[in-house]
Amino acid sequence: MANADGKIEKSELNYIALELARFGVRDCEPIIDGANEMDGSDALSIVAKMTDEEKKYVAAYLGTVMAVDNDIDEKELALWRLTSTLCGLPTMNILEAIEYVKNI
Repeated sequence: MANADGKIEKSELNYIALELARFGVRDCEPIIDGANEMDGSDALSIVAKMTDEEKKYVAAYLGTVMAVDNDIDEKELALWRLTSTLCGLPTMNILEAIEYVKNI
């Protein structure tokens, strides 16, 4: 999501690192490298198999990554919608996404 608009902002990387830290990850580089090397269809397959609660987090996380740089690009929105459709993610707007992540 961070690169959907063709640029990765420092605020996006900071948010990704903060979320990984929330899950106890201190060294983000191996996870980010693995994600960058993963085939998109594999990533979608993994998300599609998640529980409803996990899918809600993924939808909110993606929406928040998209918004954290204060510039929501149409390409990011399109990717969020496509991912949500292909993986059965719940629909939410940006404010709902941010509120959900903030309150977990």
